[in-house]
Amino acid sequence: MAWLKINIDFQKLREKRDDVWLFVLDVGMVILAFIYLGWTLLDLLVRTNVVAGLVHEHTTQNIASFYEAYTRFDTIFYDTIFVSIFLAELLVRWAWAIHKNTYHKWFFYPFVHWYDTLGCIPIAAFKFFRVIRVVSIVYRLHKLEVIDFTQTFVYQKGSKYLNILVEEVSDRVVINVLQGVQTEMESGNPLADRII
Repeated sequence: MAWLKINIDFQKLREKRDDVWLFVLDVGMVILAFIYLGWTLLDLLVRTNVVAGLVHEHTTQNIASFYEAYTRFDTIFYDTIFVSIFLAELLVRWAWAIHKNTYHKWFFYPFVHWYDTLGCIPIAAFKFFRVIRVVSIVYRLHKLEVIDFTQTFVYQKGSKYLNILVEEVSDRVVINVLQGVQTEMESGNPLADRII
């Protein structure tokens, strides 16, 4: 699939020998987060009335009621396991940041990585922050030039539309600045008189 062409440069990884275990941790967390998000999506879909109705209509056994009966308490248990793993990974990264003096003070890490911190809170409203965690890990690997996403369809289209958006916003800013300068020049400001 051309739209999913992802290049991994193991030579760049070898050059950063002290960060090899961070790469392995990043890849492991991305895989774990995708498993968690897929499981959460499946759980959400099965619990909706529309999907439960479709399953009940098209199968002889009501899978939705089976799923509900046997996994209701397991859902909380499995969510707790995933949150524990995410929290342990956050603490390991925080300790590594303290060891490497990454930030000015030791307590800055949870504030800089606020999406990771909020994603570790086991509340349904904060599950979205786990998606942001996946995006941040993938972006970090791309920035280290270990993974190259520039040949993917999503990156090329996203880059194209992002450039258009940035150009439009910068045009608006320039127009507003020039209109402000024009207004200042027309009002007869003492600074404008000195410039003229």
